[in-house]
Amino acid sequence: MLHASAEFVSQQLDKTVCKTFSNARAPSTRANYSLRWRIFSDWWLGMNADPVACSRPLVLHFLWSQLDQGKGVSTIRVYVSAISVFHGGTDGLPLGRHRLVCQF
Repeated sequence: MLHASAEFVSQQLDKTVCKTFSNARAPSTRANYSLRWRIFSDWWLGMNADPVACSRPLVLHFLWSQLDQGKGVSTIRVYVSAISVFHGGTDGLPLGRHRLVCQF
């Protein structure tokens, strides 16, 4: 199961409520988001950064690193969607709706 998103945690929602929201996505989407989030989270190991609260420039750096590894634009968009589910947001916006992230 996916980790509870930052929004769910900040609102102190019960795990069963979080599971209901998570299950609203198709199983393939949940699996894909979980994989992308795990890759994103693992990238932060050794960087002493919290993937849920890391800065927008660091997220953009991660996305660039994926492009640099040859990942396609559609894969990068899946990363943005998956990260947005769990990330706490920036400048009062969900990460995936921030202008710079959208233009990436």
